[in-house]
Amino acid sequence: MDGGATAGGSGGGSAGGASGGGLPGPNVPPVVGAAITAPVTSVFAGQLASLSISATDANQDRLTFTWTQVSPAGEQGFFFQNGSPNAQRWSSPETLTPTAYVLRVSVTDNRSPPEEREVTVMVRPPRFTDVFNAVLGVPVLQGGQCVGCHGSMGSYTVGGTPNAAWTRLVNVAHNHGAGCRSAGVTSLVVPNDKQRSLLYLKMAGLQPAACGDVMPRGTSAVPPSPPNQTVTVGTWIRLGAPND
Repeated sequence: MDGGATAGGSGGGSAGGASGGGLPGPNVPPVVGAAITAPVTSVFAGQLASLSISATDANQDRLTFTWTQVSPAGEQGFFFQNGSPNAQRWSSPETLTPTAYVLRVSVTDNRSPPEEREVTVMVRPPRFTDVFNAVLGVPVLQGGQCVGCHGSMGSYTVGGTPNAAWTRLVNVAHNHGAGCRSAGVTSLVVPNDKQRSLLYLKMAGLQPAACGDVMPRGTSAVPPSPPNQTVTVGTWIRLGAPND
């Protein structure tokens, strides 16, 4: 997914229209930083990589920042604006093997040819410890989506350790009854098959009607869980849901 946005000449202003409208006089092209800043360039699938680029414009023209995944071709990751158009967070698509992703930003004042910069982010498949630490076991006060309902509340608990959580998920029958099972959803997690895994389906908002509410319950977001978390869980399931 591409992320196009505009900002003032400092590179950190609020979003706005892309046009001239700066100082009068001959146009001076923007000055763009030599490289994309990326504090972490090795992540697991779904883990967010923070990216930013510095840019200034002597004419005070509004700058347009367009963020794209250049390679590999095929399924695209997601860009999320991180406070201003010159800063993004990127989540990879599902990947079952370590993969190098080339990400690009194009910067223009809409009067000069774009300046482009690229960075390579290595993405590996997630381990279950990543799934637990980044998704399942995160307290709600720290932005978690699961343990508020599945900690001390409800008929299902996540568990306090990765091993405990794994044994309560993989090939474990759900409690949504015969209607949900008849719809093809047999367990909380079915190794290698995210489309029959209730955990993934509820996070993605794809569960059959007989299988209950989305997760987290009551949200109107689409998908209900953060897309990067759904990528992490979906990739792990497709790998066979290992306890690693």
